[in-house]
Amino acid sequence: MLSQTLNAPQISFGTSFGFQNLPTKKLVLENEDARDLLRHHPVPPEQAIDLFTSIGVGSFRYSAALVPWTEKELERLESVWIQAYKWAWGLPRTTASDVFTLPEGMEYLRPVGVMAQELCRHPQRCLKHEDVARQLTLCDLHDLHLACEQWACDSLRELTEEMEMWKWDDTLDNKWARVAMCSQMLNIPIDMPEDIKEERRGTSWARATRELRRLRHRIELVEGSKDQWEAGVWHMDKERWNLLWTGEQAFWKAVPHLMAAGHRTAEALTEPRQLDTGRPYKIPQLMAAQEGEHTQLMRILVSRGIRGIDERTRVLTHWWFDMVDWRSSQVGSVSHARSFRRSALRSARVHRCRCWHAALCADGCSTPVTV
Repeated sequence: MLSQTLNAPQISFGTSFGFQNLPTKKLVLENEDARDLLRHHPVPPEQAIDLFTSIGVGSFRYSAALVPWTEKELERLESVWIQAYKWAWGLPRTTASDVFTLPEGMEYLRPVGVMAQELCRHPQRCLKHEDVARQLTLCDLHDLHLACEQWACDSLRELTEEMEMWKWDDTLDNKWARVAMCSQMLNIPIDMPEDIKEERRGTSWARATRELRRLRHRIELVEGSKDQWEAGVWHMDKERWNLLWTGEQAFWKAVPHLMAAGHRTAEALTEPRQLDTGRPYKIPQLMAAQEGEHTQLMRILVSRGIRGIDERTRVLTHWWFDMVDWRSSQVGSVSHARSFRRSALRSARVHRCRCWHAALCADGCSTPVTV
């Protein structure tokens, strides 16, 4: 008896922090067993589908909101479900799968849809009554704050838009990030519970730079890369082409320190370009909001001395910011940006330079002006 106990497989258990030591492989095996029940079954297809849903889908639904599933695990689980649907109808494995999952087809359940449903139901159930579960859920909203901080967003809705640029496995460490990813993948808006209020305080860094990052993302979707620059193909010189990747890396390295320093929105560091000084800076043709308008009307100035941002990261972030079309990003008006920038400069005791590119110089500018 003792040897059987020691050799028994580990059983999952629940704690206040969620499920611990819950092997996703075990759940996949349970779904495979439920699928095998449908092989050469004698019941009608609808009844066979209900049988698999109650056994296989039910075991996944129980832990979907709490257990982080990787993308490969979800793909394997979905293949098991689709095979079960085929066997329920007595069809061979080689049958096309789209008829079972597409909206115009049978619309059978998929793992991502079930997970999105459970991720939304879980906080709603926990907030329903005045009890310990409600208190723990309200404390768990700290994870939502961490997700917004990690991706430089200011709300769950904006976090959902941001997930277009990321992969599923990037969200495994945060439940709210998985909620946003499910919402983005299914194109279904998710409303926050009434106890959670969202406030907008300007243009977040994620929203302000999303169009430029989307350009890099779409280039990679067509199998482009940093090393595949060709003159005249993308209407961009080689330096700016490389900056699409190196500048974004520098941005994600710098943005946590910008937010920690109090610069939580793009308006906090916006400086309108002085038309009588410096040379105009041209936006790449692919980034221009309107054809023929390639001149920057404002720019983002990252001051020296922000803790955690080295000089190379600051310079790369400057150059990368200059590629963003701030009009399409809907950053605040010029007057608002000027007043916001002045207060920031006074608090940081930083001088604005007359030169348009002085902030990018390693030696700085020796001609400060009074703001």
